[in-house]
Amino acid sequence: MRKTTLLLVSLFWILGIQAQTLETYQFQQENLTGTWNNNLTGMTEITFSNLDDGEQSITIPFTFKYAGHSYTDVRVGVNGGIRFGTTGDIFSSNNLSSTDAGHTNIIAPLWDDWKMVAADNPRISYKLYGSAPNRYLLIDWKNMRHYGSSATGYVSFRLLLRETTNVIEFLYGPSTSSTMSASIGFNANDGTTTTFVSVTPGNSATVSTTTANNSISTTDYPAGKHYIFSPQPPNDFYTLPTVITVNDANADPVSHAVSAYNAGATNSGGTAPQNGMWSTSSRDIWYRFTAPAGGIVSLTRPDQGSWSSLSYAFYPAGGATGPEIVSGYINSSHIGKKVYITGLTPGNDYLIRMWDFGNNQFGYMHFCLREGQVNEDAENAIQLGVFDHNASMILYVNANNQGADNSAPINGTPSCGSFGGNDVWYKFTAPSDGKVEVVHSDTAGDWSSFVFAVYYGPTYNTEISCDIIYISGHTAPYDIKTITGLTAGSTYYLRTYDYGNNDFGISPFYLRTTAAASGIENIASLDFNYYPNPASDVINVNAQGNIQKIELYNINGQVVKSIEPNNEKATLDISTLPNGLYLMKVQNDKSVKTVKIIKK
Repeated sequence: MRKTTLLLVSLFWILGIQAQTLETYQFQQENLTGTWNNNLTGMTEITFSNLDDGEQSITIPFTFKYAGHSYTDVRVGVNGGIRFGTTGDIFSSNNLSSTDAGHTNIIAPLWDDWKMVAADNPRISYKLYGSAPNRYLLIDWKNMRHYGSSATGYVSFRLLLRETTNVIEFLYGPSTSSTMSASIGFNANDGTTTTFVSVTPGNSATVSTTTANNSISTTDYPAGKHYIFSPQPPNDFYTLPTVITVNDANADPVSHAVSAYNAGATNSGGTAPQNGMWSTSSRDIWYRFTAPAGGIVSLTRPDQGSWSSLSYAFYPAGGATGPEIVSGYINSSHIGKKVYITGLTPGNDYLIRMWDFGNNQFGYMHFCLREGQVNEDAENAIQLGVFDHNASMILYVNANNQGADNSAPINGTPSCGSFGGNDVWYKFTAPSDGKVEVVHSDTAGDWSSFVFAVYYGPTYNTEISCDIIYISGHTAPYDIKTITGLTAGSTYYLRTYDYGNNDFGISPFYLRTTAAASGIENIASLDFNYYPNPASDVINVNAQGNIQKIELYNINGQVVKSIEPNNEKATLDISTLPNGLYLMKVQNDKSVKTVKIIKK
């Protein structure tokens, strides 16, 4: 098909006090190429008891949205149109602006007083094409003769209804009809008012919502033309977002994707997003979701779509005037990967603002929103410290696999523990003797067994070891497992999961050195002072000897700050950390000391 004319028509209609909208449409005219096939195969023929004004109901094999309603069936009429939601026959007297019951909620590729004459070999039939979610229903009117007593010849035309996009298409074959006074377009009625789109054919076809052209002649008939009506997104403003569901972490991002459609969208204004190439000409669309229990979601772009890059911004449910949580973009090189949005309050509603990076490509973009853990893949592994074997204070890490993804497609399947997915990742630095002990809390947690595999290297798929701490059916204290053969100072990745992948929640553990590594924590040999405590911006540390390393742990056992001063004095910046309780571990080459710190 060769495009000849493109018209953007803004048609925003409010239907009645309930404000149901017949979506705005982008109108596009193209030329059909090749020879019109007037004998399509595999079609289901519709039979009519009245070959003049007959109408028959058929099932739409998908949900089609029109005029604020969803339909799975439609009435097909001999008079060149289809009708939703009402009974009776499409009137032979065509009038797109009429409020009469037989004249409304009609989509009409060529509405006129047609009849089916046996000598013309006429047929009205339909067929479903394509695969979900991109199917379309084609309805074919073949060899329709005008009712006029002296009329000769006939005309053929088609209607397409597209799944998901709700696009309407008209296609026109050759005509030998000697009489015609037709309407082309569609309308809707809310019970009192009829609104419509009326097309006047031509090399540069025009569209009107105020004047109905109900007298298209044989001279005006658009032979060889293809009319496309693409609905403008109804979620063009942040007060009317499309509500979407946060899918399970393991949901397939292709089959659970949302089709974001930006053609015809406008700039909703408000505060400009900080990232994602926003401009005053950007056309954004909006979505609303409820944060899952873990307070983390992942955003995935599963395929290319029509946009060069998917730009996004997340907000609390207040719109573009509210504080931005995060913004950015996903380009073609990151298709299939995840972007994590963290710190959401479970049960609260949030908004997603989406637009094309550069604002120069329009159409459909698919995305999927799923539950997530930031550390559900190796690239986002959480840094853990290795506590001294006899540390006076430790903090357990609550490994949480609730909603975590299955990273096997990227990192391979571990060699132990009947791996089934929902794994979460941590990383640590090997101590001087190349050994680390994995210690589970005396509190059982939610997993039947705590399974861990150790990896090394940039691709995170070369397994070094794999082991299991059995919990279900055992009593505390549970077995302590030792990871050996590590290179001092190197970073290793710890992949943790439940045996069999059938228990979800938390499993508390921590890492420590072996007894030979540090011996008894020698507080006396590391004499230092620190101030202030509580602190809001910085913590100053002064020691009698050289300070090799300072690590700050949050209440989840994660290392949130780490410095190597190699000096008797050090300053630890905590200004960006959340308020709360922390552990500060200070060490030299002989001993270590851990103290409590309060950030206010």
